[in-house]
Amino acid sequence: MEKYESNANEERPSRYYRLLRDNEQPVEDGIQAKDPCAQVDLTCHVENGSYNKSQYISCTETSESVLDWGKHNIRNGFSDHMRIAVIDAVQLDLTGGVTIYDCEWLRENLKTEKAINFANEYNEVVVEGNIGQEYIVQVIEATFSDATFSDAVSEYVKKGFEKESDKRITELGYMLGFL
Repeated sequence: MEKYESNANEERPSRYYRLLRDNEQPVEDGIQAKDPCAQVDLTCHVENGSYNKSQYISCTETSESVLDWGKHNIRNGFSDHMRIAVIDAVQLDLTGGVTIYDCEWLRENLKTEKAINFANEYNEVVVEGNIGQEYIVQVIEATFSDATFSDAVSEYVKKGFEKESDKRITELGYMLGFL
């Protein structure tokens, strides 16, 4: 499979968003794939997500998409809250050791309509390689009670990102309907 190569002339998102599993601690450990040594096909990973253990980490380009996926998990009883890691996409893109498959690349290269539709619906970005803790700029937890979202708070904010993080919490509050 041809790897995605970053093009510095392209307009790229400055942040990626990851809906965290309960056992993920990105501030302490970064974000790792479930099985970094796996050889799962990228199309299979996008179609099946967390149901298979792969060498990939799924993220999204938009806060709206990560919230949609989090709400989906809550509606279907998989969780009663959501934790979101906000990743510095610019710095991650500049590092060696990771390959980033953005939504455009996925649209052009995934092998099935199901995978393409899923990637489009959630503005998916797939990272191959570990996302180091130094690229995490914020971790947000949104809690759910009495059939509505009740709060969104920052569990962590990287030094120097406080204003951006405060703005993001306010935006998420409006998007979740409690502000």
